[in-house]
Amino acid sequence: MPDVPAYYLMGTETDKKTNKPKEHSLDLLKIAKEKGLDGLDLHYGGITEDFAKQVFGANLKLYTWTVDDPNEAKRLKGFGVTGITTNKPDLMLEVLK
Repeated sequence: MPDVPAYYLMGTETDKKTNKPKEHSLDLLKIAKEKGLDGLDLHYGGITEDFAKQVFGANLKLYTWTVDDPNEAKRLKGFGVTGITTNKPDLMLEVLK
């Protein structure tokens, strides 16, 4: 389906000791490139500014899900994510103006 963009979908792992999200692995970029995908569609918890820069440096797009917290949306917007999936579209549209 060359005319339909395709993305690698992945959740976020949690550190068992701290119960905090782990940063996504840069191996995901390699997988996306090897498979000829257009980018990544990842749970927001593992996205850091450095990770986002690496994704964009690899010429991939970065979508994130499911962001319902305005502060998280602002953080991710600051990283330049391509798009945000949310259960609260009215709130997110207002916050991200």
